[in-house]
Amino acid sequence: MRRGSLSFSPSTTRDVTIVAATMSQNDREECRLLGFTPFDALLQGYNDGITFTIHDGETTSGMCGVTPIDADSARVWFLGTEELRSNRSFIRCSISMRRYFHRLFPCLENIVPATSEATIGWLTFLGFTFDLVAVDVNGNRFLRFVRCDYTSRNASS
Repeated sequence: MRRGSLSFSPSTTRDVTIVAATMSQNDREECRLLGFTPFDALLQGYNDGITFTIHDGETTSGMCGVTPIDADSARVWFLGTEELRSNRSFIRCSISMRRYFHRLFPCLENIVPATSEATIGWLTFLGFTFDLVAVDVNGNRFLRFVRCDYTSRNASS
């Protein structure tokens, strides 16, 4: 997929190393709160699911993916650079990637730090809803978000 200067390709282990080294402070903090290093968080997503690397021109700028929970649901995730988070093309591409992931898994979910206002706003824009009660992970408050779309699974586009 390509949008503006952005393109998506299947991830490699080299991408894990590059994105871990250039990850935004916000995403580094989220990894830390969950008990992971940036490298370990990306490697787990790479090893356990379907992952794509986001390129901005020639620059490797982020990774996203889904980790299956069961046949109908998966944990959806994104970790990237500060520059990518403010890229308008990325915001528009996010909708296309969400649609793609919904064709694989009707229900997408995960958790986000309750204090990550920008991420919560982005997820709201993408149509995710949030549980009203926070969950505790390693002594930190997280909100579970979810979006289900059973109409996309059999869609041809």
